[in-house]
Amino acid sequence: MLKILFCLFPPPLSPSEISLNFRDPPTKITVIPESVVKPEWRLPEVKYRFITRSELDDLPNSHSCDIIGLVTFVGRTERTKKKGHGEDFWTSRWVHVIDGTSHQPLIMELFATSQPDVFERIHPSIYLL
Repeated sequence: MLKILFCLFPPPLSPSEISLNFRDPPTKITVIPESVVKPEWRLPEVKYRFITRSELDDLPNSHSCDIIGLVTFVGRTERTKKKGHGEDFWTSRWVHVIDGTSHQPLIMELFATSQPDVFERIHPSIYLL
């Protein structure tokens, strides 16, 4: 069961948790285009620019975006020496993510950050944002 945390606005309402049912009845999520959102709804500013796999081929190479999907493959951790940094290395792994909009996965090279525990917990069958 997938759980999503959402917050109703305006404050002081507290966050609530909802569960999406995969079986009976099936969950239906509707994405409302930003152009339809009315000012009187007083929604918070959108922090993410989500795209789907089916939209990816139409975007320029330098486009920055956010994705969400189910991890289907995680490659082994690789180390690559940083140029001009002595004995310093980049740590990365390849990850395949599906979002249900295409038969092709999103294939990403993820680099380790200052949170190695998060990087190491990426595995198939989790949702990646």
